Amino acid sequence: MYYDFNNKKSTSIDSLFSSKAKAVYNAIDTNIISVRTKLLIWDDPTMEMFYNNIFINGRYYYPVPYFEKDDYSSIGIKSEDIYSSKTPCGLTKDFTIYVLDSKRGNYWKGLKPSEHMPKDWKNGFSKGVCVNNKKGIVIYWFVIW
Repeated sequence: MYYDFNNKKSTSIDSLFSSKAKAVYNAIDTNIISVRTKLLIWDDPTMEMFYNNIFINGRYYYPVPYFEKDDYSSIGIKSEDIYSSKTPCGLTKDFTIYVLDSKRGNYWKGLKPSEHMPKDWKNGFSKGVCVNNKKGIVIYWFVIW
């Protein structure tokens, strides 16, 4: 993941990716399928989620990473401007998530299938961009599971 803080062009980035995305979600969408690390689940068993289907209520939900809280206070960024334990992806409600590409399959030698992911998506990759226009934060991400 790459974080870009105080981005003055976040609105134009937002409009650029909205036309190129496979899917667009709001961070508070309860159907989001988030890829969570085993360490996160071991530390907090309430974070364990099992997903049955990628197609929910007539819409595709491609997996996105779970954004784990990090500390950026040394550069003047408040964690609460980025992270929230109240959303399924770990970001605050003001983020829009753009999935640019996502495919199922084993893309990293040695990865074991995730029991948490939907059938036929036990392994895969996903990449995209998250934008918070209110705070000018842009996150570029790529995840393989």
